[in-house]
Order: sequence, then structure tokens, then C-alpha cells
Amino acid sequence: MTVSTSDRPALVAARLDDLVYARLATSPRPLAHAAVVAALRADAPPTCDALSWSTAIFEATARLQASGAVDARRQVEGGAPAAAKRLGGTGTPSWQRLHQRILPALALGIDADDTRAHDRLVGRDAWVAAIVGRARGVWTEGGPPSLGAVCDALVWQGLGLAGRPRRTPGEIRAHFLGQLLGAGGGAPERRAALLAAREVGAVRADVRALRDALVRRWLCGLRWPAAGTDSLASFAQRVHLALGRASAGPLGPRKVFIADVWRDAAFADLPLAAFKAQLLEAHRAGAVRLARADLVAAVEPALVHQSALPHLEATYHVIEKGQP
Repeated sequence: MTVSTSDRPALVAARLDDLVYARLATSPRPLAHAAVVAALRADAPPTCDALSWSTAIFEATARLQASGAVDARRQVEGGAPAAAKRLGGTGTPSWQRLHQRILPALALGIDADDTRAHDRLVGRDAWVAAIVGRARGVWTEGGPPSLGAVCDALVWQGLGLAGRPRRTPGEIRAHFLGQLLGAGGGAPERRAALLAAREVGAVRADVRALRDALVRRWLCGLRWPAAGTDSLASFAQRVHLALGRASAGPLGPRKVFIADVWRDAAFADLPLAAFKAQLLEAHRAGAVRLARADLVAAVEPALVHQSALPHLEATYHVIEKGQP
């Protein structure tokens, strides 16, 4: 079951219940509805406005009370250990640990009681490596990788080389990260952080913003692509099939707004930021053709804004039908 908001992705009701339960269980005193909403505001998907989020929290609390997990005063019998158990862990974690460590790690596929993996997620570089590794399909098993290992794997991936990646110079790492970003400069660590922020839709590339974005992914049940399951060619093919299903829009039959293509069921597993990132890669490779939308006076401003894809000196809004 999902909780619909004004746009995709939708909240997974069971996970929203878990989040509300965790906040209530780790509070030393009963929390009013407004306090719960405020405490969890950073976890709301960007497309979920304040009223929708408040309503979703209210409905989650009601479900918890109806099931007997939460009493009439919004308290949880068993406290923090009960919250840990509900999330698959043990111990007596604080709300800070649950929210800043356990829940973001769950979004990365790390079990709540995997202390060895949690211990490796210290500092921005560690979180960046885990996010980029998952998003680009170079970390599919074992514990969280180091940032250097992820950068080297991306170089190997970009060169199409087989076997275990070897250590590469910083300039080479920066070059291949720059290719994935399409823009942005600086050291490999900075480029990797920007890439991580883009992959999860974070507004900034600091640790807090990255972890908040991971919690939002977990709430929406978004999955990471498996290694090799969505190459540039297969992504482009999905785009062209979606274009074929799209009806004529405000700019005519051959131009479809990026946001409208993203809403196709074929991309239900991708947040908009990740979709745009792959779309830009496909455009740069000549697999799809992007264009500006100059005459947009009669077009819904929200559609134009959501479709905007800046790259270097240009900003694209539409995808043109037909093979490039």
C-alpha cells in the first residue's frame, strides 16, 4: 500500500508507519501531532506539501493506534528497543541514531543490526561512496566501499574494462566523474559528492542532506539499479518506447516534456533527478535528442520548471520523438 501525494514517488504506508513509530517510541514524553510533523518534515518527499505531509502523518498515527502499536496518548510500550526491533535491529537506539544512521543505511540495503557496516559509514566520503556505488551499480555486495574504490570502479566501468579495478590517479578519477556529472569541477571527492547529491535528489552535498535524501528514498521504497541491468542503450530504448506512448502535448506531436516522459510507468523506479542524469548521458551519447522549449506562454509553468534540465550554457525541457 502506498500513500499518494501530489506527484511521484509515493510514500510506502508501512514505512511511513515505521518512521512515525520510531519517533514516538524514542520520545521520553508524549508528542502532539504538530510536534511529530515538525520532527519529520525533512523526510517528506519534495512533491509532498505541508498539508499533505501532515495528513499522511495523521493517517499513519491512526493506523498505529488501530493496530495497538501506539496507545491513545501516542506512546509506545517498550520504547526505543521496540523501535529498533520493528526496524530489524536490537538495542536501545536514540532518535538521532535511528534517523541519522539506521534509516539512511536501510535505504542503502544495510540491515539495522549490521554494526560493522554502520561503523564504516563515518564522514561525508563514506556516505558519498555508498550512494554512488549503489546508484552506479559498482557496489552490489559486501560492506560499504571506500570512495577511492568507487572512483576506480567508475573509471573501469567508463572504459568498459573487466576484472578488479586498479588504483587510478586523481586526474583520471576527476575526468570520469566529470563525464557523469556533465558539469562541475574540482577534486574527485567534490565531484563524487555532487554526483551523490544528484543521484538521491539532495539539495546539498553535505552529510545531513545526503542522509535526509536517503530516508526519503527509503520511505518511497525506491530501489537501486542492479549492476548492468540498465545500460545507456537500454535506458534510451525505454525513453523511446515512452515517447511512443505519449500523446501530443502543447508543443506538438514531436516534442514531449521531460517531466511527462518521467511519469511513464517505465520509470517508476527512478526519482526525477536520477532520470534527468541518465537522460543527459543518453543525449550526450546521441541516443536521445533533447531540445529547448522557447514558446511556453501557454504551457503550465510547473511543467516547464519540473522539466528543466540545465547543461553547460543550455537548458533543455523536451525530448524529441524519433531516433536521433
